[in-house]
Amino acid sequence: MNGLDGGDFRTSDGIRPGRGRGINAPASDLAFVGRAEFHPDAVPGLELGASGYYGEADQEDDNPALRKNVSVGIRTLDAKYAIREFEVRGEVVAIDISSVHLLGSGTAPVGNRIGAWMLEGAWHAGRWVAPEEGWDLVPFVRVEEFDTNDDVRSGFSRQGTAEREVTTAGVAYFPIPEVAFKLDVEHWRDNAGRAGGGASDDTVERINFGIAWRY
Repeated sequence: MNGLDGGDFRTSDGIRPGRGRGINAPASDLAFVGRAEFHPDAVPGLELGASGYYGEADQEDDNPALRKNVSVGIRTLDAKYAIREFEVRGEVVAIDISSVHLLGSGTAPVGNRIGAWMLEGAWHAGRWVAPEEGWDLVPFVRVEEFDTNDDVRSGFSRQGTAEREVTTAGVAYFPIPEVAFKLDVEHWRDNAGRAGGGASDDTVERINFGIAWRY
């Protein structure tokens, strides 16, 4: 697949702004992705997975210093366990970016390491109430943390606003297995107070509604 564009990496957004946009996505640098899954017979309902990504991320940037110097490596471990109507899943992610001294600035450094984890629990209440009807109602809770400045180059300070915790609670309704209506509320908190100086952590609440289907 096409690689990322490191020139667009940011302090708080990490590698996200470096994605391509459809047919306009540059592909001077390529990336490689792989995944493996394991479903142990000894533990029914358990799924284990590991994924990896590696690619250069300069895309023949106008800045000659970036060329062939910036690369991104992503490693993830994930697991899901389902027993009767209950389901738990989690994920751990580590991202390494090389040559970050060529990116960002002193006041807005790009982290050379990004770390994140997520844990979610769900209850398939519809299966418990009416297992033969084909519909499902799934309340869920998710907790996640991610830090796009988990580590920065020597001489720069980690930005507290890049370290965030998100707690989400919501419900998904499946009238049929292929269609879902989802409503959730998110509570975000960053670590702006880490730098001291009288600053306090920032918080924000979000309400999301979505419709999804598969075919």
